[in-house]
Amino acid sequence: MSVHEPLRAWAHRLGDALDRAGFPNAIVGALARNAWARPRASTDADMTIGLGADRMPAFRSLIAGLGLVGT
Repeated sequence: MSVHEPLRAWAHRLGDALDRAGFPNAIVGALARNAWARPRASTDADMTIGLGADRMPAFRSLIAGLGLVGT
């Protein structure tokens, strides 16, 4: 297993949950770049999420359900 596999798995888990809940999202940054070019080290996952203020309560609930802390 790659040392980056846990990060990739977590990003996919979050992306899948966002998809199921109807939040537009995309992985960006080094993880996205690594899909198309020679991989480089990355210790974080960058995502963009389409989210209006009216969906904030649902988003907070979703990330809490994944064990993440929402503020």
